[in-house]
Amino acid sequence: MDMLCKFQDTLPKIGVILIFCVAGVFLFFNLDGHYLWKDEAETALLGRSILEKGLPSAFLGKNQIHIHLKEFLRSDGIWTFHPWLPFYVTAGSFRVLGESTISARLPFAILGFLALIATYFLALQLSRSKLCAWFSVVFLTCSIPFMLHMRECRYYAPAALFSVLMILGYIRFFQFKKYTAPFFVIISNLLFHSNYGIFLPIQMALILHAFIFYRREPKFKSFLAIEGLVFMMTFPWFVYFNGFQHSSHVFGWKHLSHHLQYYFRLTYKFIFPVFFVVGLYFYQLIGKKKEFIFTFLQKLERESMGLLGMILLVSYAFVILGDQRFYRYVIHLVPIYMILLAMIFTGWFRSQKWVASVFFLFMIGTNVFYYSLPFLVLKVIPEGIVGQFLSLEALNQLKTKQAKIYFSPVSQYVDELTHPADDMNQKLAAFFLKRANQNDAIGIAYSDHSLMFYTDFKIINLYFEKEQYPEWIVFQPEWFEEIYGPLHQSSYVKKMKTDYDAMVTDIADHRWGQRPDPYEHAFRSEISVPRIVIYRKKKG
Repeated sequence: MDMLCKFQDTLPKIGVILIFCVAGVFLFFNLDGHYLWKDEAETALLGRSILEKGLPSAFLGKNQIHIHLKEFLRSDGIWTFHPWLPFYVTAGSFRVLGESTISARLPFAILGFLALIATYFLALQLSRSKLCAWFSVVFLTCSIPFMLHMRECRYYAPAALFSVLMILGYIRFFQFKKYTAPFFVIISNLLFHSNYGIFLPIQMALILHAFIFYRREPKFKSFLAIEGLVFMMTFPWFVYFNGFQHSSHVFGWKHLSHHLQYYFRLTYKFIFPVFFVVGLYFYQLIGKKKEFIFTFLQKLERESMGLLGMILLVSYAFVILGDQRFYRYVIHLVPIYMILLAMIFTGWFRSQKWVASVFFLFMIGTNVFYYSLPFLVLKVIPEGIVGQFLSLEALNQLKTKQAKIYFSPVSQYVDELTHPADDMNQKLAAFFLKRANQNDAIGIAYSDHSLMFYTDFKIINLYFEKEQYPEWIVFQPEWFEEIYGPLHQSSYVKKMKTDYDAMVTDIADHRWGQRPDPYEHAFRSEISVPRIVIYRKKKG
C-alpha cells in the first residue's frame, strides 16, 4: 500500500518532466532545419550590426536592411522600427557561439522553453491545481503555431515569456509577496524592449483591472507609483522609436471589421476551440449536473477571471487598430487561452475522467475541435455530391483549403523536424554562391535579408528600388505583379526578358519562405508549387 501511495505521488512529477522533455525536443531539435526567413534574418543582421557598430544599424557594408515604412530609421541610420532587446540577444549569441542559423535561434528557443515554465507557474498560481498547470503546458506544447514561433530568431519568445511573467508579478504584488515591485518593473521594461505593441495592451489591462478590483486595497497607490516609474522609464524610448508609426492610418469601420473577423477566425482555428467550448457549455446546461465541466472554471476567483478577460479584451481592441494583422501580434494571448482550456478540462476530468481523457487526446493530437472537422467530413462525401451544391469556383476553393488543412498538426510538425521541407532561401543562397561573381548584385522582391545574411553579395530589394537592373534578378510572378502591375504590360519585365537570360531552377517559389504563420507555413515540400526562374544579365 505504501509503495502504491508513493507511486501515485510520483506520477504527477513524471508527467511534468515528460511534457517538458517533449517541449524541449519540439523547441531545440533541428534548429537549423531551414534557413532564417526574411524577418528572422533581419533580426540576425541587426545583431551583426551591433557587433560591428555597437548599435542596431540598417546599413551593413554594401547592403541596407529595408522595411515597408519610411520612419523605421533615424537620420543616423539607427534602426527604430522595433525595440532592441531581441537584437542584443542575437548579438550576444553571435559573440559567444559565432554566426550561424543555430546560434541565431538558440537563445530564443531557450526563452520559449522558459515561457512554458512560466505558464506552468501562472496556471498554478491562478488555479491552485497541479493538474491544471500540467494541462496548460501540454496544450501549449501541442499548439504547433505557438511552438513554431518560439524557436524563431525574433521577438516572439521573449514577448510571450515576459508577458506571462508580468501577469504573474502583478498577481503576486497584490498578494504582498516580497520583491515583486522590482520584479514587476524589470519585467515590464524587458517586455517593452521586446515588443511595445504587446507591452501596451497588457499594461492598460493591468491598470484598468487594478482600478476596478483593487482601488480600495492598501497597495493600490503603491501600484500606481510603480506604474508611474515604468512609464518614466519606457515613454522616452517610445518617443525615440516613433512608436505611433505602427498604428493604422485607416480607421474606417471596414478596416476594423476586417481585422476583427481575421482575429476571430485566427482564434478559433489555431488558438482556442471556441465552438467546441460553447458546445460543451450547452451540453452542461442540458445535463443539469451540479458538478460538471465548467465547475472548476466557475470557482476561479472573480479577480483572476476578470484579469484574464481584461487582458484578452484590451489586447484584441489594440490589435484591430493596427496597420497589419498576424498571429504573432496575439502570441502573448496563447498561454492565457491554454490556461483557460486547462481549467475546463480539469473540471471535466474530475467529473468524467474517461470521457474527458478521450477528448483530451483528440484535443492535443488533432485539430478536429478547432476547424478541420467540417473539411474532413466533406472529404468523405463524394465530389459529385458536393458539386451539386457548389459552383465550380467554390469547389476549387474548397479543394485548395482542404489541401492546406492538417488533421494532426503535431504529427506534421514531427515529420517536419525529422524531414525538413524544401527551403527556398537555402537553395537560393546555394545557387548564387555557386554561380555569381563576388561583385555581382542580385535583385529580389522579398527574401533580401536572408541572402544578405548567408552571402556577401550586394542585394537589391526590388520592392523599394524598382528600376534597378542588377546582374541577377529572382523572378517571382506574385511579387512582380504587386510591384510592377500586370506582367504582360510591365516595361520592367519586358526589358528583363530582353536583356537577360532565363534560368529555370528546381527552387520552389514560396512567396513568404518558411514563415511560421499558421496560414502560410508549409510542413512538407509541395510538389505543385511553381519553380523560380532566375534571370542573368547578358554579357556585352
